[in-house]
Amino acid sequence: MISRHFVGHFLTPVQHPLPRLNQTATRLLLLGCLISLSWGIPAESATGKNENNQSPTTATTSQISRTEYQNAATKLLADDQSEETKAKAAELYLLAALDGNEQAMLQFGDLYLQGVRPKYELSPYSQTAPEVTEFLFTLGKRYLSGDGVDQSTENALLFFQSPATAGHTNAQFYLGYIYYTQEKFTDQKEATVWYTRAANTGSTGAMAQLALLYLDQYEEDHDKEKLDQAKELFEKATKLGSGQAVLDFAMQAETGIFPDVSIDRVKQLYQKSSDLGVTRANYRLAMLYLDEGNYGDAIEQLIIADEQEFEYRFEGGIESPKRILARIYATGMGVETDLDKAVTYDPEEALYSIVNQAHHLATEGQTTKAISLFTWAEGIARKYDLYGHLKNIAWYKTHALVLEGKYTAALASTSDQVKANQFSDAGAVRFYTYYIVAAHNSLDLDEFSRL
Repeated sequence: MISRHFVGHFLTPVQHPLPRLNQTATRLLLLGCLISLSWGIPAESATGKNENNQSPTTATTSQISRTEYQNAATKLLADDQSEETKAKAAELYLLAALDGNEQAMLQFGDLYLQGVRPKYELSPYSQTAPEVTEFLFTLGKRYLSGDGVDQSTENALLFFQSPATAGHTNAQFYLGYIYYTQEKFTDQKEATVWYTRAANTGSTGAMAQLALLYLDQYEEDHDKEKLDQAKELFEKATKLGSGQAVLDFAMQAETGIFPDVSIDRVKQLYQKSSDLGVTRANYRLAMLYLDEGNYGDAIEQLIIADEQEFEYRFEGGIESPKRILARIYATGMGVETDLDKAVTYDPEEALYSIVNQAHHLATEGQTTKAISLFTWAEGIARKYDLYGHLKNIAWYKTHALVLEGKYTAALASTSDQVKANQFSDAGAVRFYTYYIVAAHNSLDLDEFSRL
């Protein structure tokens, strides 16, 4: 058990009854007395009274302490830059930061990065106190992500090291993460050490990451023991109910790396991950169903993913559920074609799908149906301000009209697009091509000649 008593020859456990203060107020009152004795903070503040003679049980107690500890630290450093003084100042900044002072947190961080460490002589804390380890961990996360500070993975490592050594599970996980995923700091041995420590204390995230690390090693040296260790870790995390770990397990198993995990088991894992709240599992399950031609179940899973605002990215071939649903309904992929429903999911994807389908029909000789689809596509482009697509639609539609022998309509369609400035220079070439076609067929070109 971590000792919570004060350190110092005159800071023995209090024997006399104190006023009924909450724990924070009591701690601040005694700390205030100590700092007052040590560095001359006004006695009225040290005894818990502020300038308005309020007691430490009022809402201003924390605000007083934040300012006093920070100011005392800053004054110390202004007068003396010795290592001993820096250590005292670091602890004062720490106390202010633990009480919610953002600036003091950054000031403590600056000293910590200079190698200054508090001696923990002025407070009930120690280097391994939960409040301290959590505070250092928070600083590490901020430097890792660049939250309010300049992003620095190197600085993050420094802040994570102490709490991780003290047994802080999340700090151990982050050390493993850095050593595993950050290119400049890659060290699989260190990653294994810290992930293992975090996994041994119950971190399912560390279990999953350690499993992935073992799989990387297995692919390099084909050591079956690594494969078995990875599967064992995934199974353990699955039993503990980690949705993300179950998803990682399913995604790896889907590749076939675990010979004894069937595709039905993969589906079960995705479903379990979904039941545990991981929306991406619905998406992955939908992709499996699409590969099998099971469009009904695929649509169901895509709708769930879409309703849960599944975060998607196009890198690596990952698309929005909306785009896939629009494509399915626009092309009648395993379902009855429903253009209106396709547009509600993604107008632009619906437009792409319909134009491609219409162009294919035109080349196959089904020009009447193609022209109808092109006309519908023109309306959608205008309705949803997708004017950049009108040029291509006009070209394909005009081409279909010519294939059908409707030269007058082709001329009219082209004329309309020229008037609307839809054609680029390349489009103008096409325009004159159709002029020749129209002229060859002895059409009345009076209106055309006025353009």
